[in-house]
Amino acid sequence: MQTFLSELLIAGKNVITKKYHEEETCPLCLQSKKLEELKQEIEARLKLIEESSYKKSSFDNARQTVINFSTDRIRRLDTLLSERLLSGESNKNIKDAVESIKSKIGEYQKAGKIKVTSGDNLIECNTLKLTEDDFKIISEIDNRILAIDKSFEEDNSTIIYSNITSSKDAFLQIKNIEKAQEKLEKQKSSLQIIYDEFIKKQKEELENFILSFSSPINEFYQFMNPGELIHEIKIVIIGEEDELNGLTIEYDFNGNLTTAPQKYFSESHLNCFGLAFFLASVKAFNNKNQFIILDDVISSFDTTHRERFANLLFEKFADYQIILLTHEHEWFQYVRQIAKKKSWLINEIRWSNEKGTYLDQEPKELKEQIIYKLNNGIVDNLGNSIRKYLEHLLKEICYNLEVKVGFRYNEVNEKRMSDELLNELKSKISKHSNDLKDKTEIIDRVANSAILGNLSSHDNPFNLSLGDLKAFWADVKELEKLFYCGNTECERPITFNKYDDVNKKIRCSCGNLNYHWRR
Repeated sequence: MQTFLSELLIAGKNVITKKYHEEETCPLCLQSKKLEELKQEIEARLKLIEESSYKKSSFDNARQTVINFSTDRIRRLDTLLSERLLSGESNKNIKDAVESIKSKIGEYQKAGKIKVTSGDNLIECNTLKLTEDDFKIISEIDNRILAIDKSFEEDNSTIIYSNITSSKDAFLQIKNIEKAQEKLEKQKSSLQIIYDEFIKKQKEELENFILSFSSPINEFYQFMNPGELIHEIKIVIIGEEDELNGLTIEYDFNGNLTTAPQKYFSESHLNCFGLAFFLASVKAFNNKNQFIILDDVISSFDTTHRERFANLLFEKFADYQIILLTHEHEWFQYVRQIAKKKSWLINEIRWSNEKGTYLDQEPKELKEQIIYKLNNGIVDNLGNSIRKYLEHLLKEICYNLEVKVGFRYNEVNEKRMSDELLNELKSKISKHSNDLKDKTEIIDRVANSAILGNLSSHDNPFNLSLGDLKAFWADVKELEKLFYCGNTECERPITFNKYDDVNKKIRCSCGNLNYHWRR
């Protein structure tokens, strides 16, 4: 029973050793006690417990041996008692003797299960002891075996009966096996029919799917490579009859069927085929979610293939969400122009120390957009925006100053170009304002600018720089100041009021007077 106290004594020793309890008292009962003496007493008791634990371990091993031995013997005796012949009256003595031995071994089994720490007393050894009387039945069994052997020597009818019985049992068993075999043969035949039909249907469905899958592959490839020698690209099955060994690619090259893409496909054509296969897979397997992610897939494409691939995406996958990643700036600009024509929303992802990753939000007002692009170094479409702003500005100025331009029919009159308006405005100034006449060099700078000629929108080697666009915008703003309010504190929308007859000057809505003007 000392082993139950080991954990308590070990815990007490740790409390004293680690100085969790520093008073000269017992940490459990708090009675006066020197801690060093208490520690020594605990160590002595733990040593005794260690010896007891060793004895308990030896006892437990012996006890387990008894349990294993008795359990094995009882199992064997149960097997013997289950023998049908022991139930007969002639074998009652044998059965009773076996049950008696089993009962005594059962007592060993019960004794072995008593734990030493349970407090229960073990059964007295005298009550467990097996004696020679328990095995007297063996003599009777030996005598009966001798008698049976002797009867076999004198009369072989028993052997004949045994052989006949065995033959009968074997015959009946064979008949049962034949019946089972017949059923299995019928099942096998039925399953073979089902299997053959399944394979046939599987092949048909696979061929239908491959045919429908091949059609978009060929369509997408021809879209990117029109007028070339490669036609009728399709996926075909490898294997004879019902065998399916794999799939391969078949195509018509200049009238000849072949199955080796590397033989005639260039790297660019192989990439076209790979993308056609991928996009066909999207149509086949991703027609519900409807999104595509393409990461830098045109690196080995020439310019023509890049443009055709972009057109393919917009024409064949207009109802898909497309995430298109690329390092090619020129191709990005091309795709961007197509997206604008398709009325797609265009935005750019930017990064800064202050905001981290963010969507670049351009202002809605045209003037604010121009200033935003100039400040952020965005050249794309900036020239067109400045020209549009200048044209609107010139129309407003010419309207307020009653500038005369050539007659045009109906809506054609609204399509006046900036150079035409600048020339007529300059002519009007020379006739009606001495003050503004000295300022016409700014009109000439705007009129003679290469950007005004819209070179950036045509096929020519002229490339606008950010500096060119900033200079042109500065000229436009200087031109604007000639005709609009010079009051820097004016917060009203920019307006251009009619001529002030009293003061002989142009007046803003804020009351500020501008250059002298005579009619």
